[in-house]
Amino acid sequence: MTMIRPADSSLAETSPLQQMGACPLCGSAQHRHQYTDPAAPEGQNRDLVECLACGLVYVPDARELGFDDLPASAYLNDWELLDLSGVRYQYDTLLKAQRLLGVKDSRNPATEPALLDVGCGAGYFLDHCRAHGWQVTGVEPWREIAAWARKYLKLNVLSTSLARATLDERRFDAVTAHYVLQFRRDPVAFLRRCHALLRPGGVLVATVPNFGSREREVQGWQWQQIIPYAHLVYFTADTLRRAAREAGFGRASIELAGGEYGDAQLMLSTRRTPEPSITWSDLSGTIDERKLPVLDRETVDESRLGPTQQAWRDKGFLVRRDFIPHDLIDAYSAVREKLKDVNGWRSPTPYLFVPEIRELCLYQPLCEILESLFGERMGMNLTLTGWVSTERAWHQDDYLNPPGVMSHYCGVWFALDAISPESGPFEFVPGSHRMPLIRSDKMLALLPETRVQDAMWPWYSERLLTPFFEHEIDRHELPVEQFIANKGDILIWHSRLLHRGAPPLTPGMPRKAIISHYSSVKHRGDVRKIHKQHAKGYYLEFKTAEKIDTR
Repeated sequence: MTMIRPADSSLAETSPLQQMGACPLCGSAQHRHQYTDPAAPEGQNRDLVECLACGLVYVPDARELGFDDLPASAYLNDWELLDLSGVRYQYDTLLKAQRLLGVKDSRNPATEPALLDVGCGAGYFLDHCRAHGWQVTGVEPWREIAAWARKYLKLNVLSTSLARATLDERRFDAVTAHYVLQFRRDPVAFLRRCHALLRPGGVLVATVPNFGSREREVQGWQWQQIIPYAHLVYFTADTLRRAAREAGFGRASIELAGGEYGDAQLMLSTRRTPEPSITWSDLSGTIDERKLPVLDRETVDESRLGPTQQAWRDKGFLVRRDFIPHDLIDAYSAVREKLKDVNGWRSPTPYLFVPEIRELCLYQPLCEILESLFGERMGMNLTLTGWVSTERAWHQDDYLNPPGVMSHYCGVWFALDAISPESGPFEFVPGSHRMPLIRSDKMLALLPETRVQDAMWPWYSERLLTPFFEHEIDRHELPVEQFIANKGDILIWHSRLLHRGAPPLTPGMPRKAIISHYSSVKHRGDVRKIHKQHAKGYYLEFKTAEKIDTR
C-alpha cells in the first residue's frame, strides 16, 4: 500500500495566508527558515519554516499535491501489504473518543449513527463501521479509488474534495480524517468544514504525524514524514489542539501512538460543542450571601483561614491520600461483595442498615475536616454503593437539595481499591464551585409541569443542564481533572463543583468505590431523626425513609 495519502484538494486557489507566506494557523508573517529539501521534484515546494508566533512548522507559498487523476494501481499496488488491523484500531479509537467526550456508544443499529470519513481511500474503514451499524459516507478525490470503493464494497463514496462535496450541515455524528490534515495548505479551513458537518455534540477524530515525536528528534531532517512537496503542515500536540480550537471545536484530547517510541502519531479527538437552550440568568439570581457557608462568601478574612480551608475556598475540592484505614475498607468490602449487584444497594440511605458503611464514611478525622469547612455539624444523607462508573453526565449537586440547604453540602469519593483510568473515574472542574448558584425553583420552572411532579425530575433536568455545562467547559476552556486513586484515598468536593462519572473506556470495568454525601444538620428540614455515630459523626434518617435491611 502506498505510504502517502491522497491530498483532499478542497481549495482551488492558494489561501491568502499562504500567498503571503503567513502562518496558516495564526496568520503571523514572522517565521524562520528550518529546512530545504534537496530531493523535492522540480517546481515543487522545498522549504520548511517555523512560525515565531505559534510554533507551527509549515511550507510557505504552499501548493497542494494533486492525486485526483492517479491510476488505481498507485494505491492498490501490493495486496500483500494490506493490513486491516489498523482499521480495527481506528474504529476502537472512534468509540474511545465518544466515551471520553461523553458521547454514548453509537453501535446500536436502531440509532443509525452517521459517519463521514474524509480521505477514505478504498473504504476499508467505512466498510468496518458499516458492519457495526453506522450509516457511512466517504469523501475521496482520487477518482479511480473512489470508484473502486463504490463498485466492490458498495459504499457511498463521493469522488470530490471535502469543500466541494454536497453534504448537509449538522448531519454527522462523527467525522474522521486519518492522515489527511498534513496535506492541507489551510488546515483550519478544513477543520471548520468538518465542524459545520457535525451535529452539536458530534465527534471529530483526526490523525497526523507528530512533529514533536522522539522519532523525529532522533532522525532529524531525515525523518520519513518530512516531505515538503506533499506534507504542507507539521503538527505538534499544541499546534494541533490550537488548530481545532481555531476551527470552533471544544475541549480536545490528543493521544500519542505508533513508532519505536510510542509517539509517532497524534490522534486528535474533539467535538462540536453542544448548544445550550438556557443561560445563567435562567438558572440563578441574586443570593443573600449570609445564607451561604462562610467560605463561600464574597468577603472573608483569609488571614484567619488554615491551609485546608483556603484550598477549599480556592479550588472547591480536597484530596487526601491513604487517608482511610484499610481495615475499615476491608470490613465494608467484605459485606459489599456479598451483594451480587454491581450497582449496589437500591436504597439511597443504606448506611441506616449497614454499620460498616457508617464506620467507613463517618471516619472521625474525615468528619472533623467537614466540620472545619462548614463550621457546623455535618450529617451523612446519601450513599452510592455501585462498583462501576455512575456515568452521570456533568452536573452539580446543590440544586438537587431542598432550597434551605444553600450549599451547606458536600460529597466524598472513597477509593476502595486502585482505580484504573479506563474504569470511568470521577472527573471534575477545579474552581467551578465559584459559578453562580443554581436554584431548584428556577430549574423546576424550566421543566414541563408533568416532569416537576415526577420523582425523576433531576434526570429530566440534566437534558437541559448537561449541554449547558458542556458548553461552559468548552467556551471557557476549563480544565478537567480525573481522580486517579489508590485504596484509602478520598476526594471531598463542593456541592457546586462540576463533576461527572466518566464513561468507562472498558465498558463494565469495575471501579470499587463508595460515594457519600453530607448536609449541614441544621439546614435539613426534611429529617425524621439525627443519629450520632461518635463525637463528630452524624447520619440522617429522612421522613420518607424506611429502615429496611435489603441485603
